[in-house]
Amino acid sequence: MRLQGDEQKRERDPLHTHHFRMHAVNSIDDAITSSSFHFGGVYVWARVRDVGHAKHHLLVARDEKETTVVTAPEHLASLDVIETNGDRWLLLSIDCASPFYCVGFIASISTRLRDAGMDILVISTFSRDLFFVKEEEGERAAELLQGMGMRVK
Repeated sequence: MRLQGDEQKRERDPLHTHHFRMHAVNSIDDAITSSSFHFGGVYVWARVRDVGHAKHHLLVARDEKETTVVTAPEHLASLDVIETNGDRWLLLSIDCASPFYCVGFIASISTRLRDAGMDILVISTFSRDLFFVKEEEGERAAELLQGMGMRVK
């Protein structure tokens, strides 16, 4: 079988098939009501000297000032910890209907949680937005997201 046109191009360029493209949604309300979330566990933040096994942790972030690890509490012992934040943070993992192309998505959710008096931490991955709220505020945060029209997975 002989490939033609775009098929031939994809065959020669293996990265071509891995491009992620989505189109912008019509409105922020559409984006939110087309998105879903689920609880993803409890995490702690630690500033560390060294990370032995990065695969055991949700996130390892390095900059010119420090190395920060977001990890499950049971994995703290495996780290060379300088200090930890004293709170436990519940992950609300949000699957945006249109990652990368949704102006105001994170801001809208952040504003709703802020207006409810919640501290939040936010990280974006390739296909998800990870919102963290203090563990004791998880149910209230979920109710607020559902009140915005977001579905629970």
